[in-house]
Amino acid sequence: MISGIFNAFANYLRAFSAIGKYSLWKHMFALGGLSMAVGYALFSIIWKKSEALGEWLTS
Repeated sequence: MISGIFNAFANYLRAFSAIGKYSLWKHMFALGGLSMAVGYALFSIIWKKSEALGEWLTS
């Protein structure tokens, strides 16, 4: 199990070198920004609707 963790970490570091080798940084930042925007939108929608949902669940 421990060797699997070390193997996964080594593969994670190799992925960064492949990203640099093939110049994929712009795609990484674009996907990261998109993920952050979707996450923020979902969080804010859930935050705003949570009171109504709580009242509906307790009624």
